[in-house]
Formats: sequence, structure tokens, C-alpha cells
Amino acid sequence: MRFSTLALAAAIVAAASFSACKSTTAMGDTSTSGSGSMSSDGGSSMSADGGMASTMGAAAGDMGAAAGQAGRDMKQGAQTAGHDMASAGSTAADTGMQAANSAGSTATDAAGSAATTASGAATTATTETKPAGPTDAQIAAIVVAANTVDIEAGKLAVKHSKNAAVKKFAKAMVRDHTANNKAAVALVTKLGVTPEENDTSKSLTDGGKKNTDNLKTLKGKDFDKAYVDNEVTYHQAVIDAIDNTLIPSAKNEELKDLLTKTSPVIKEHLEHAKMVQSSMSGAK
Repeated sequence: MRFSTLALAAAIVAAASFSACKSTTAMGDTSTSGSGSMSSDGGSSMSADGGMASTMGAAAGDMGAAAGQAGRDMKQGAQTAGHDMASAGSTAADTGMQAANSAGSTATDAAGSAATTASGAATTATTETKPAGPTDAQIAAIVVAANTVDIEAGKLAVKHSKNAAVKKFAKAMVRDHTANNKAAVALVTKLGVTPEENDTSKSLTDGGKKNTDNLKTLKGKDFDKAYVDNEVTYHQAVIDAIDNTLIPSAKNEELKDLLTKTSPVIKEHLEHAKMVQSSMSGAK
């Protein structure tokens, strides 16, 4: 804008000088001199303004180039920073995954170890709290007591019952349990084992005495029912004891074999007792 104003002013001055030169020839030298002076000033002004414009253009070019370079530098810096941040993020993610996997593996190992320890503790506790089974001598006393109890109850029923089915069942009980007792006594004698009284054998003997004492107070159908009902319960208890305790606990193979053969006989007695019990409940 400065360059254009100065140039216009110079042109106006030049035109005025030219007009003055034509109209006043007497002042030729002076006019010429003035004209020259004016031309000189105008030329100087134009030359100075042109130089300044050139200088400003060059400066603007330099600033543009500098701005472009700065932009390129900023772009390169941003790209480098982004790459570095992405690399750092990837490294952090890998580290986190490795830490998580390590923690998970450690937790799994710890859980497995705890489970193994708990299982071992439970097994130990079970082993420590599980009561020891009876010895062969104690088993012999239990077998003799169980047979004797049923023999005594059977003899009482044969003597007092008026029911043919009950009497027949009682006779079978006396016969079979007497034979079983003889076989048991013969075996322990052969083995040199003396029957050893224990809590189970004593409990059987005491229970048998209470049962016979009760039966002695009864008559007729009341006697028959009490006797048969007790035989059902008693034989089921004896079967459970033989199968679950006596056979697993027996050390001598011959004693174990005797018990194994006795179990089916006792089960037949149970079914017989249930049959008599059913017939009595249906009889009028």
C-alpha cells in the first residue's frame, strides 16, 4: 500500500513539471533543472519503495519457509510421539497380560495345593476317628451271644404260643441258631480262640433278656405279635452287623468264611419272620 501511494504522487508531480516547462520557456534552464530534480526525487522514491517491497517479500518467503519447516517438524514429532506412545502402550499391555497370567497360574496352583491339603486332612481325620473293628475273639463272643438270644426267645415262643405259624417259626429259629452256635464254638475251639466279651456282645445279651422278660408278661395274640415283631427287627440288625462289621473285621479266613455262610441263613429267617408277621396282621 505504501509503494502505490508514493508512485501516484510522483506521477502527479511529473505531470505538473511537464506542463510548467511548456508554458514558461524563459525559465527553461530552471525548469529543466527543476524537472530533473523532480525526476531524480521520484526515481529515488520509486527505487526505495521497490527495494522495500522486495525486502518484505523475501522476508515473507523466509517466514513461509520457516513455517512450513516448523509444520513438517511438528508433524514428524507428532508421528514419533504417537509411535512411542503406541509402543509404550503395547509394552504395558504385554506386561499386564504376563502379570495376569502369572497371577492366575499362582492362584490355580495355590487352590490345587489347598484342595490336596484339605483332602489329606479329611482322609487323616477319617482314619483317626474311625473306630477299630472287633477282634476275632470278640467276633466269636458276638456270634455266640446273638445265637443264644434267639434260641431263648424261640424256646419261649414254642412253649407259650397257640398260633401254628408262630410255633413253626420259633422251632426253626431254635434249630438253626443252635446249629450255628455249635459250628461257631467248634471253630473257635479249633483255632484256640477264647470268645472275648465286649460291649456289643453284652448289649445283645441284655436286649435278649429284656425281650424274654416282656414276653413272659403277655398271652395269646399279644404274645405272638410281640415275639414276631421283635424277630423282624432283631434279624435285620443281625444282618447289618454281620455284613457291615463282623465280616470286614474278621482276620481269620475260616471265621470270615463261617460268617459269610451264616449271612444268607439269617436273611432267610428275616423273610420268614416278615411272612408270619404279614399273615398275622391279615388274620381275623
